[in-house]
Amino acid sequence: MYKLIVSDLDGTLVDKNKNVSEYTKKIVTLLKERGIEFIIATGRSYKGAKHIYDALELSGEIVCNNGTTIYNNKGELIFQRTLDSNDKANTFLYNPLEDPIEITLENINLYTFEKIVLMDKDAEKLKHLSSYFNKYNEINAFISQEDYLDIVHFETSKGKALETIAKLKNISLEHTIENI
Repeated sequence: MYKLIVSDLDGTLVDKNKNVSEYTKKIVTLLKERGIEFIIATGRSYKGAKHIYDALELSGEIVCNNGTTIYNNKGELIFQRTLDSNDKANTFLYNPLEDPIEITLENINLYTFEKIVLMDKDAEKLKHLSSYFNKYNEINAFISQEDYLDIVHFETSKGKALETIAKLKNISLEHTIENI
């Protein structure tokens, strides 16, 4: 019998308008009533995924940033895998709620990165950048959406986060379902 289900958000649990359907809410409630824990795993930040977590009335962990972070039900960080310091990075990070912060070679060591997202409408440029960054053993760079290149630690993934959570809960991977 399954004890744990981990599911992606975008393109899986939420519709094209980023909403959770009543049907999905009903299924998740049914799973919880049957004693099956349901956890979401997403490329989004905690802040970007919390409203879905709340809408589904979840009470377990939440996997964010493509597995680089795991938060408990109180929103406390319980796992984090950051990118190693890399003096080759020179980019801008954007947060839609704040002004952009310029990261330069002079100030890069002041920051810790879980995930870097590069955005560009030019798919060929993103493919080229992905190939460039993947030459470094400690980096995993991949196109996560049409205009997004995600850069994370090479040991990071939603699947690895599932392994971490299953181990914390003493659940065999044979008793899990992953839709990520």
